Amino acid sequence: MKVLLLFTLVMIINLTGYSQIDSSLFPGEPPLDSAAFMKLYHQAGEEESDFWGDVLDQVRISGEFGAFGELYGISGKESRRPGQTGRIYFRPTISLFNNFSVNFDLFLSTEGSAARQNINTIALHPAWGWGVAHIGDFTHQMSRFTLSDVMVRGGGLELYPGILRFQLIAGQTQRATELGAFNSTYSRYVVAGKLGIGDGGGDHIDINILRSRDDQNSLNRMIFQQIDSIPGSGGSLRADTSYVGVTPEENLIMGVNWGLNLFENSLKIKSELSASLFTKDMYSDEIDSKDVPEFMRDVFTPRITTNADYALHTELGYNSQLGNARLAYTIVGPGYTSLGIASILNDRQIINGSLSFNVLSGLITVQTNYQRQNDNIIQQKLFTTVRDNYGFVLAVRPLRSLSITVNTNFNSMLNDANNDTIKVDNGGYNVGANINYQLDAFGFSHSLNTNITTQTFATKSRIRGDNEVNSQGYNFGITTNFSKQLSTNLTASLNTVDLGPRGNNNSQTVNARVNYKMLDDKLNNSLSYAFTNSDASATSVIVIQSNYPLFTGSTVGVMFRGSFFSGKGNNSNTFSEYTGSFTWSYRF
Repeated sequence: MKVLLLFTLVMIINLTGYSQIDSSLFPGEPPLDSAAFMKLYHQAGEEESDFWGDVLDQVRISGEFGAFGELYGISGKESRRPGQTGRIYFRPTISLFNNFSVNFDLFLSTEGSAARQNINTIALHPAWGWGVAHIGDFTHQMSRFTLSDVMVRGGGLELYPGILRFQLIAGQTQRATELGAFNSTYSRYVVAGKLGIGDGGGDHIDINILRSRDDQNSLNRMIFQQIDSIPGSGGSLRADTSYVGVTPEENLIMGVNWGLNLFENSLKIKSELSASLFTKDMYSDEIDSKDVPEFMRDVFTPRITTNADYALHTELGYNSQLGNARLAYTIVGPGYTSLGIASILNDRQIINGSLSFNVLSGLITVQTNYQRQNDNIIQQKLFTTVRDNYGFVLAVRPLRSLSITVNTNFNSMLNDANNDTIKVDNGGYNVGANINYQLDAFGFSHSLNTNITTQTFATKSRIRGDNEVNSQGYNFGITTNFSKQLSTNLTASLNTVDLGPRGNNNSQTVNARVNYKMLDDKLNNSLSYAFTNSDASATSVIVIQSNYPLFTGSTVGVMFRGSFFSGKGNNSNTFSEYTGSFTWSYRF
């Protein structure tokens, strides 16, 4: 390019500037050798082309692009889905020199609305050898008790220079929605960071910090104002103003997690301890106490609605060729809350363990597990509820074509309340067996499957009386491959439920499915039909599906589903439901 600009400049000077100067002032210039110059230009152009070609050879673009559309209709009852739904997603990845990559994530849907959180997402994730950045909408797994499975709209940075690890995440996790006093949501923002040493999957230690708070100005407080009339002086009524409904919240978490692998990774130990400060109502009064350090007030303002508590998880695992063992302990205080986690159950203590091993070169496999969970950690309740679960699985494969599995599970839930009204004492068990046998008969290959289960659940309550429930299930199925193009599956099941004094509830189900490939096995088609008949209703479901690769990496699919429900007895409700969808995806 530079050579081309130089050649153009010389030609302009030669044709214009020199023609206006007296030739007697300068010695005669030799004529420009255009052929030699063009040869030089082509050589330089080839060098430049080779340079950009080498650069482009180091660029790799991959990813997926797709679209989804759905039409929905129902007759006989109120619609429970939108009539039309559309989604588009685009997830490319650009890699440079095998050391730097950029991930882009775009998701658009017609299902979002102003009355709920927006599900449309767009994100950019540039990555290089020792780090990655996040821009846009993304989720990040920082630790079990701090930040996990929450959509963040903002930015993040992860750096891994050597044995050091650094993470910083900041953005909005919830947008403001105005839906009345009890259903509105404040705009919520979060800042979280991690500083650690070591490999996250091996030996490591991390310090985690999370700061999250709602924007009080994102909603008008008049939404939550309630004015009542109460007796005043002299028997007159006076106005009393109070606030009800949703309140702005605030959260601060500090924690540490670590892991240690021993004996060539056969023994793994990992643990996490986090402490939380959580304010339920940022409008509540501040705590005026000298016991609160001044530096703490600069970071977090304690109020009368503030809770302080902790959460701990410790796990020990052992792996070998013969089997595996695991023992874990978890405790989450009743006041522990993290606004950076999608869902967390507090006030619980859990002890669980599992053991699995195989003998005779894997012909026999045994799995066992146990879990105990209880609440009332600090004895703040009148009674404690305890849940126990025991599980056992035995798998035997005496022949290559025959496998047998037997499993059982026991559950119980009990509290120590003395009042019959709130007393809880129930439990149950289930036992199941599954047999799978593969054989060749009549020139085709078949797979036979039988599953039998029995379950019992009982509630020992003096008030509720006899609440024992017994159920049995029988399932039989056969899959036949007639050719590479044609296969069928037929299953039949019978379920009986004995509700004691409340009677019985029985159901029978028949399921049939046909798969057929056409056009050089590229067009995959399936037709399935299911019919369920019970004492209360009868339901038929028909599903037709097809998908076809238009070209390399691209697949298009269509689906139609019809469901037909008919009630029996007192339930005379009858309705039909139809769904049709189209999908297209392209991997590049």
